[in-house]
Amino acid sequence: ENYKGGIRDDYYYTGFDVHDGVVRFAFTLFNTTYEMKENGYPSAFMWDLYEDAEDALKSAESVSGMNNGIQTMSQYNIMALGAYLESSAYQNMIAGLCLAVVVILIFTNNWWLTALCALALYSIISLVFCEMVFFGWEVDILVAIDISIASGMSVDYVLHLAHAYNGETGDHADKVRKALKDMGVSVASGMLTTFFACIALFLCDMLWFRLFGCFIAMVIITAFAVSMFGT
Repeated sequence: ENYKGGIRDDYYYTGFDVHDGVVRFAFTLFNTTYEMKENGYPSAFMWDLYEDAEDALKSAESVSGMNNGIQTMSQYNIMALGAYLESSAYQNMIAGLCLAVVVILIFTNNWWLTALCALALYSIISLVFCEMVFFGWEVDILVAIDISIASGMSVDYVLHLAHAYNGETGDHADKVRKALKDMGVSVASGMLTTFFACIALFLCDMLWFRLFGCFIAMVIITAFAVSMFGT
C-alpha cells in the first residue's frame, strides 16, 4: 500500500516506495520491440542492451543519490549461462591440451616427439575452428559443449601414432614407416567406425545430436589427416 506510481492492467510500470517519509526504492519497467532471440538463443544485440541498461542505471543512481540498484530481465539467465559455458569450454579445451602434452612427455620421454605432438594437437584444434567459421557456426550453448571435448577427441590418433613411433627402431624414416605399418590400419579403422557412428547422429531430429555428430566428424577427420599426413 506504500507503492506510489502508475498502474496498468494491475501491474506497476513505474513508481517508488515511501516509508516514514523516506524513499526506500524506485522502479520502472519497460517493454522492447527488439528481436531478443536468434536461432532460439539471446541475440548478440542483447549484450548491447545489457550494457546500455547498466549505463542508464549508473546514471540514475548518480542523479538520484540512491545506490545498490539492479536491472534484470528473464533473458539474462540464459545469457549468463551461455557466457559461462563458452568460457568454461575454452578453459577445458586448453587444460585438456596441456594435460595431453604432459602425459605424452611422461610416457615417451622424448622432448622432440612431444613438441611435434603438441604442434599436431594445436593444428587440429585450429583447423576445426576454421571449419566452424567456414560452415557459419557460432559459439552458443550447444557448440560450447562440443568445444569442451575437442581436445580429448583430437589426441587419440596423435597419441597412438606417437607411441608406435617411439617404440620402433632405426632412423627417422624407418620409424615412421614402421609406425604407420603397425598402427596406421588401426587408426584408419577407428576413424571410419567413429564416422559411421556419426551418421546415426546426422539423422536425428534433435538439433544438439545433429550438431554433435557434425562436430565429432570434423574433429576425427581433421585429426586423422593431421596425424597421418601432417606429421
